[in-house]
Amino acid sequence: MRVPSVRAVLRRLGLALFGGLMAIAIAEVVLRVLSTHDSAKSAAAVDELVGRMTKAFGEINAPVRESGSTLAFHPLYAYDYAGADRVVDQRLRTFRLSSANEICVFVYGGSVSAQVGQQAADEIERLLAADPRAAGRVARVYPMGRGGYKAPQTLAALQHDLSCGFAPDVVLLVDGFNEVAVANANVKNDFHPIMPGVSFWLPLVAAPMTSSTVTLDAELAVRREQRWAVRLDELGDSLGAAHSAVASRLWLWSINACNRRWARAVDLYTRHAAAAKRGWVNRGGTIDRTPEAALEACATVWRENARSMRAICESRGIAFVHVLQPTLHDAGAKPATENELRVGGASDAWLEGVRLGYPLLRSIGAELRAQGHEFFDGSPLFAQETGEIYVDSCHYNDAGRRELARFSARAILALERPFGARWSP
Repeated sequence: MRVPSVRAVLRRLGLALFGGLMAIAIAEVVLRVLSTHDSAKSAAAVDELVGRMTKAFGEINAPVRESGSTLAFHPLYAYDYAGADRVVDQRLRTFRLSSANEICVFVYGGSVSAQVGQQAADEIERLLAADPRAAGRVARVYPMGRGGYKAPQTLAALQHDLSCGFAPDVVLLVDGFNEVAVANANVKNDFHPIMPGVSFWLPLVAAPMTSSTVTLDAELAVRREQRWAVRLDELGDSLGAAHSAVASRLWLWSINACNRRWARAVDLYTRHAAAAKRGWVNRGGTIDRTPEAALEACATVWRENARSMRAICESRGIAFVHVLQPTLHDAGAKPATENELRVGGASDAWLEGVRLGYPLLRSIGAELRAQGHEFFDGSPLFAQETGEIYVDSCHYNDAGRRELARFSARAILALERPFGARWSP
């Protein structure tokens, strides 16, 4: 057998290298002709993937991110936003300084109430101050809602605020969605609907997980893929891969593969960690988990929470108004646009909760109203609106927030004594 000379081997290697470079060059040209290459977009896609993969993960009490904010454990509400204590202190200072001559409206509920109270407060303040019964006084709205909060967290929040020295003239409760959608998700996760939304607080729970070899192996796999993703990211950056149509695709493909492995490891870790945590907390009691019975339980929690908040307010001369918020997937709530359907996706538990729960809330709300409860059904507020309102399954754009704020203000003004005992003749 004849052994190739060194020169022949080098010649073949050179030809192979040249052919490979030519193939890459041709592929680069073809890709640039057939598609638009954007180096900034390629780098951003890689950064997004790597950023998603390298967030804090696996620590027993790692912070939880929700809508851009970090959640922290709270002994009364299960969770709150980190730094909420400073917000409460600031609000209390403002209240003590200015409340003597103002009509103070406290808005409770979940994220919808928080958005109305923060981003459309001027609508409520304007309409209340314009009413002759305000006698020229300024109205001030305090947004007391938090994302994900549901009954009975709103009751606990009201009691906490009153105990800390707040004395509102009006309490406006805007709720409904979380009480049937988030509460139904609780049921699907074997928790009672009375418990705060389990997806928010369960990740904050410390639980002994070190005994599970499967969990530990999954956590190691997660961290291995995290480190590999960082190395690939650094290598691509150092080589300027984003500037090449071919290299950027290979770069993104390799990190995508890493991301898929990471996701499988995360899923395995999460399932085992959640199982350990579920065995470390109370579930709130056992209920019939059939959909109809579960939603009856959700609606009961909603009703009793509202009745208790009303009783607390009435005993202090505080006007109480209860508004049922609209939501996209409630039958007849709105003719959804193509974009609203696209962005309005929700879990099966949420969809079932709205479908079965909202009719119950409307029926119970009517019964409460007949008993003197100031309940106002805002669920059909957008029923005739054909334009864009929803930005997801339950939140609204600015036009929607303002319309709900105006509806809420009109509900307050419908009361015989809209501003509470302090400002009533």
